[in-house]
Amino acid sequence: MIIKALMENRGKSDEYLTEHGLSLYIETDTRKLLFDTGETDKFLSNAEKLDVDLADVDIVIISHGHYDHAGGIASFLEKNDKARIYMQREAFIPHASDKDGDIEDAGVEPSLENQDRITMVDEDIFFDDDLILFSRISGDYLVPEGNSHLLMKKGEEWQADDFHHEQNLIIKEGKKRVLFTGCSHRGIANILKQAAENSDLPITHVIGGFHLYDLKLDDQSDLEFLSKVAEELDKSGAMLYTAHCTGYDQFNWLKGKLGQKIDYVSAGTVLEI
Repeated sequence: MIIKALMENRGKSDEYLTEHGLSLYIETDTRKLLFDTGETDKFLSNAEKLDVDLADVDIVIISHGHYDHAGGIASFLEKNDKARIYMQREAFIPHASDKDGDIEDAGVEPSLENQDRITMVDEDIFFDDDLILFSRISGDYLVPEGNSHLLMKKGEEWQADDFHHEQNLIIKEGKKRVLFTGCSHRGIANILKQAAENSDLPITHVIGGFHLYDLKLDDQSDLEFLSKVAEELDKSGAMLYTAHCTGYDQFNWLKGKLGQKIDYVSAGTVLEI
């Protein structure tokens, strides 16, 4: 399995464009997938630099209904005329962030809801024998505190986001079980637990964001939270590749605890698993 990071907050070098977003190209023995599309069309330029032909992609998974993961959908559709895009139905509910009382749009372009190549997902999906798409994560253990300023609109009212629009992907290849997450808004510990229940073998690799960027490394309660996350990640036994909303300083702290069990994925990174 080959994974190429088409977009991330940081670049492997100045050669790659960056933005606050995530997009991963995944190639298995039988499939070519795209996991998220970043914030804009910048991932297209990085795809060319990484010799990725987006016209060949078969399946697109959008992890959740936030602009930094779904903003490039329209640009992708111009490059690819065959892939189906899988999104949770709730992804098209208006989403926003509350920044000191200032409500800012954080959602998906509404006009895409009527795009005939987008499949709305209401439940877990098992694609043949190699892909598992799952959502509705249960449990509230170590749910990121950064969720507190994220909102969804029900009727005319803004309320706390329940992240029912978030979904995660497991790819099975041989004895490898690779878990892909977008932002882990429901908590990486809870996602790992549910992934283990959905998988026939232990999760061997985890790739994606863990939403820890707002934790302050000089705050004792935040460090206690981060320590518990590190314990759960270590307990999983998986090799960890994190990015985006984890936060680079928070990654470095985790690196100090987990050592070679964790690494960072920047735009331009190529992984062979």
